[in-house]
Amino acid sequence: TGCSVSLDASTTYQVRIIVSYTTPATGTGIGVSVTMTGSPTARALNRFQPNAATGTIAAQISADDAGVINSGSTSTTALTAILDGNVLTSGGASTLQVRVARGGTSNTITILSATIIAHPL
Repeated sequence: TGCSVSLDASTTYQVRIIVSYTTPATGTGIGVSVTMTGSPTARALNRFQPNAATGTIAAQISADDAGVINSGSTSTTALTAILDGNVLTSGGASTLQVRVARGGTSNTITILSATIIAHPL
């Protein structure tokens, strides 16, 4: 996605990630997750994202590229995924990066915008 933020060493951050996207068909799903460099000590992010079956899924993101990849979406109009939680960096600085994976029908996913807000606690 090209959306990332640098985090200082040995610091706990409150993090909110907002990703707006579209899919060309309701049979094309998406999974929004994160990856971190620098061996973070801990991460606990809750993901809220539209899904064809239930309207919203909640996933706990505690490892790189974790969380279910949906096989469909609720709409072909703009949708939003939100990840909220905390990240604790280790003795070295870390980079937090938003990742997106496609599920279901093979189509192109379009990321409209992605924002990371990270506040040290």
